[in-house]
Amino acid sequence: MHTRRLIAACVLGAAALTACAPAQLPPAQGTTAGGVASKKESVVRIARASAAAGDLGTAVNLYRQALAQDGNDLPLRMELASVLMKAGQAREARDILEEAETQAPDNPDILENLAEAYIYVGNSDEAVKLAESAMKKAPRAKLFGIKGVALDMQDEHDAAQEAYREGLKQFPKDDMLQTNLGMSLILQGHYDEAIKVLLEVAEGRTSFPKARQNLALAYGLKGQWDKAYALGLQDLTKEQAKENIEFYKQFVLGDSTRTLPVSSTELPSATPSPVEEPVLEENVPATKSPKPLIRFDSSSDFLK
Repeated sequence: MHTRRLIAACVLGAAALTACAPAQLPPAQGTTAGGVASKKESVVRIARASAAAGDLGTAVNLYRQALAQDGNDLPLRMELASVLMKAGQAREARDILEEAETQAPDNPDILENLAEAYIYVGNSDEAVKLAESAMKKAPRAKLFGIKGVALDMQDEHDAAQEAYREGLKQFPKDDMLQTNLGMSLILQGHYDEAIKVLLEVAEGRTSFPKARQNLALAYGLKGQWDKAYALGLQDLTKEQAKENIEFYKQFVLGDSTRTLPVSSTELPSATPSPVEEPVLEENVPATKSPKPLIRFDSSSDFLK
């Protein structure tokens, strides 16, 4: 099956690109260093405010204006790359980070962010290589996640799960790694094990929408639609939760041509009021190890 189209779960967000130390440049001719810095800082403040308000186009333009004054500012390049990723312009973000890597080839933050960008453009081979290289410099939970997602993209689910589990040995309470491990198990049709893994993050220490909806996916593909529906209502509208149930039913019963389930990242932040559940059938056996399709969602800010 084409594993690049499953509901967003093994996803990497662009919201947390890590900054590195800014480079120092001389002031432009005809102006003071203080004047240049003051103008740049003002532009950056407005760019950040625009990005926070969701006006990504304005933010991108303002970041570019700021970089025109100081093109070697690595943290600012990373901020621009982050906004570009959110705006769905992953290739441009990748190009910016590749240029940053030539300026600071041993910087682990740049390597990590570039590996993440490779995920978004579908270059999983480079993502794995770069993540492994960055791990040697500074092992981080996010790097194990990047490697695992890249391997899941290649249908190398056993290797992906090994990466997630190795990461969890070093970072035992990392929700991202555990959630991605659960999704990888779903991709193999190991629903019972996935449910066990996901319950800890969906209903345990730090419940959050993506983990809950991945758990709903596992229940749905196992044929336990009432549990999937109840979880869906925590983050989706009643209509969206019903649509997901219909998808699960079609998939389990052998027709996976329907539109993919709604992801919690596509919803308004407000949680809908509780509604009565529809009449759902329970414990319908799934087809033998069905593999859902995967879709990577660049709007996610899952990785913090």
